[in-house]
Amino acid sequence: MLKRFWQWLKRLIQQLFGSNHPSPQSGRQTTMVKLPKELTDAEYETLFLQLLAGVNEGWSQERVRDFLDVKNITPAGLVEWLRRFGERLLISSAENTELGSRMVQLGELGVGEVGKVAGEIGMQLLRRGGETNRQDAKDAKEREEGDAEGWYERGNEQLDAEDFEEALASYDKAIEIKPDYHQAWYFRGIALVNLGRYDDAIASYDRAIEIKSDYHNAWFNRGAMLFVLSQFEEAIPSLDKALFFKPDYDDGWYVRGLVLGQLERFEEALASYDTALAIKPDKWEAWFNRGVTLDDLERFHDAIASYDRAIEIKPDYDDAWFKRGDALDDLERFHDAIASYDRALAIKPDKWEAWFKRGVTLDNLKRFEEALASYDKAIEFKPDFHQAWFRRGMMLDNLERFHDAIASYDKAIEIKPDYDDAWYNRGVVLGKLDRYEEALASYDKAIEIKPDDDAAWHNRGIALNTLERYEEALASFDKAIEIKPDFHDAWYCRGLILPDLERFEEALASYDKAIEIKPDKWEAWYNRGATLEKLERLNDAIGSYEQAIEIKPDYYDAWFRQGMTLLKLGRFEEALASFDKVIEIKPDYAEVWYFRGKALENLGRFADAIISVNKMGEIALNKFEQTLEQPR
Repeated sequence: MLKRFWQWLKRLIQQLFGSNHPSPQSGRQTTMVKLPKELTDAEYETLFLQLLAGVNEGWSQERVRDFLDVKNITPAGLVEWLRRFGERLLISSAENTELGSRMVQLGELGVGEVGKVAGEIGMQLLRRGGETNRQDAKDAKEREEGDAEGWYERGNEQLDAEDFEEALASYDKAIEIKPDYHQAWYFRGIALVNLGRYDDAIASYDRAIEIKSDYHNAWFNRGAMLFVLSQFEEAIPSLDKALFFKPDYDDGWYVRGLVLGQLERFEEALASYDTALAIKPDKWEAWFNRGVTLDDLERFHDAIASYDRAIEIKPDYDDAWFKRGDALDDLERFHDAIASYDRALAIKPDKWEAWFKRGVTLDNLKRFEEALASYDKAIEFKPDFHQAWFRRGMMLDNLERFHDAIASYDKAIEIKPDYDDAWYNRGVVLGKLDRYEEALASYDKAIEIKPDDDAAWHNRGIALNTLERYEEALASFDKAIEIKPDFHDAWYCRGLILPDLERFEEALASYDKAIEIKPDKWEAWYNRGATLEKLERLNDAIGSYEQAIEIKPDYYDAWFRQGMTLLKLGRFEEALASFDKVIEIKPDYAEVWYFRGKALENLGRFADAIISVNKMGEIALNKFEQTLEQPR
């Protein structure tokens, strides 16, 4: 579930970092392009004074440029005239302070060379004006700050319109005019976040905090950005600082909980969510992530209660229904879990994670056909989901559709070539199809990817044993035991192979080890008895068979071998009792009727012995006739 969480957090940050300014209507104008004509000095002066009047009325940079375009004024021509005009003004005895102020205003708009030259001339006129001009300079400073505010507002409008590059440029202009403009630094950070420049955003928040140390929004955003960058330890002090300046900041407590969850400090995360909810009880996101944290603490009942609160506030919250299903699954309330997944899917039919987990839960209920259909839906919405292909293969295996299962595992491997579990399961299914060489190759691939996979080494040994490559099989089982010393199945299989190599004492030791680890392993007791028979330790063999029978009373093979051993020891009555037990469990066991007859013969009950042997013939004949009746 980790990839979906990060996507959600990014949406959260977009929401938290959004500005509250209304979005302006935007449009573009087109104008006819006219060839400029040469203007006289008088015409330049008239137009320039009109321009200054407009600037005094609050014209923007764009409006000034539009004026110059409409009047067909070339910047180069205007600058050339303006320099001559400035020379006349500066040698004049008149103060011209008002004219100078307006020229400074024009210079502050940043309209290129025209503004720069006008501003320089204006400042010279104002400096010449003494006290009056100092007041004008103060006014100019106020206008400058006003211009910074204008650029800031412009940036906010561009941010609302999601024109993030332009917004960044506007905030930069505001900061150029007023370097200590903390709000501009803050919103500049937001623009950078939206451009994916997280490190630069943090630097912007740092400047805002440097100017205004108690700026809780900047501290919060800084912490949130460190969270996005997975710098969890570093994020906590920033969030703590935000909460120091604004203790009732529910978003701060909430994101702090998210960060602590990533650090696996679950109890602290839970406390943070509880504080956020004390401030804002209807904060469904906090109820949801509180549930996730309780899941991590394996407090599944409490987690469900938290998800229920999130759903109560936001009934269409598919993630809450989904995670509620997971918690119910953990409690083995499988039917309730499926109902929760179904609610999530009713809200969001393409939620592939819910289809997948629904399949897992149906598998737990042994409803393999339905589970298969769920995995198919998960794959429909996410074709590259290797785990769904893998689980689909498992269902097909359970349904004994082995060739289809292999195709599913192959697809999982195509998507994720290093998927060791898929290689392993592929080997298991190939073994069921008696394709042992291919199974062996699959296990080898699983081991190549995960050399300490004890199960793969074990199954590799089984395949090699079937191929009668006993020494190699033994080496495989030894490797499985080296990785997992208490692997009773590996000890047991090792015992099975050693008699084929005439190493009976070692086989006995292997069975003893398997039994030491798992005392109720009846197969090991049975084969231990068979090995003791080989070593002619017949009384010990009978003891082993008795142990197997005690654990599994319906194990007729153990009753049969016990009877055979008793027959060898001349304990005919006991042997007869063992053979009768076999017949009680499996009446059509032809061979036991024959040896039952031998026991009866040794007891002098010849008529009964003949009946018993005849019964063997009758069973054998019936089986032969059934074989003949089968279609070819």
